[in-house]
Amino acid sequence: WIAQSPPDSPPAVTALEQFQEAHPDLLPSEHPGYDSWSGPSGFATSYPFPVEEVLKCRTAAEVDLLIEKSAAADPLTSAMWAFRALDAIADAASQDLAWAQDILADLAEKTSWTSQYWPAILSGVSRAAPQADHGGLLSLASLLAGVVQHAMSASEGGQILPRIAELLMAVVRRPEVTSEVLDATEAVGAGVVEKMHLGPSDFIAGEPQDILDRAMNNWTGWITRFWVDAISHRRKLAGDSWAGLSGGTKHSLGQLIDASFPYNIYPQAMLAANFTFINDVDEAWATERVRPLFAWADDHDRAARAWSSFLGGAPWNERISTMLNSDLRLAFGELHDELGKVLAGRFAQLIV
Repeated sequence: WIAQSPPDSPPAVTALEQFQEAHPDLLPSEHPGYDSWSGPSGFATSYPFPVEEVLKCRTAAEVDLLIEKSAAADPLTSAMWAFRALDAIADAASQDLAWAQDILADLAEKTSWTSQYWPAILSGVSRAAPQADHGGLLSLASLLAGVVQHAMSASEGGQILPRIAELLMAVVRRPEVTSEVLDATEAVGAGVVEKMHLGPSDFIAGEPQDILDRAMNNWTGWITRFWVDAISHRRKLAGDSWAGLSGGTKHSLGQLIDASFPYNIYPQAMLAANFTFINDVDEAWATERVRPLFAWADDHDRAARAWSSFLGGAPWNERISTMLNSDLRLAFGELHDELGKVLAGRFAQLIV
């Protein structure tokens, strides 16, 4: 600005020359006279330290030291990217399952249940679960079974339980799961269900509209999906010898249905969405425990949520429509707007 506005002013020229000599790296602005301007922008992603350095740490204390050294060596960069330190740790966990287990075991041994590393590492392990080997999954499940048996507080459960639920769901989303892995992960899943009341409930909403979508994006829905998918694997492995749900599975599913409010909202919605499947694998249990969720006379709000979720779930069949007949008739008068249209469309598909 000085160079363009008063170019013939000796004091200005002298001051500019002195400034340029002191700051040779500064170039004239492309937008002189403007305090701000618009232009293309981007956001460069970076970690405060390489993931490779994280993987060299053998304990949580060594990870702490890495973060501290990074901050001391380059305070400005560290401050700018401090929020990504946990992302780097999550990436490390996704790249090396054995490393992740070592750090988690260290945290568990020191009973560091509130450490911020728990959710980061468990999230990373969830990304690695689809490709993890059989032995690694068994070892991890054994470790987590001990974790969920710990007497947690609400603050501890709030950050650990959702991430374990996410991990369990990732395991059973694999195309093939062995009976040994199912045994091990179901033990962990049962522990999560037992402690569900210690997890977060901040984002659970009871409105019927879009309840299935919300359930699929909440940890209480994830742990329920885990059990549904585990049942699917169990039936596939059993083949013609399938004899219905095991006592342990019935117990955990029953706990999900009967959980305290609002923790029961999304599990009930998820089971209602899978009513056709659950009825197929164990009609007696489905009739006793899942069918009542649709009863308008028993609990109108719960029924509205169940029907909304059911309409967004798996296709009906004639058997299911017969089981729901009395409450299906009432549903046409209870569900309005978009839900009413979906109900009419699904029913039309059934009778055509």
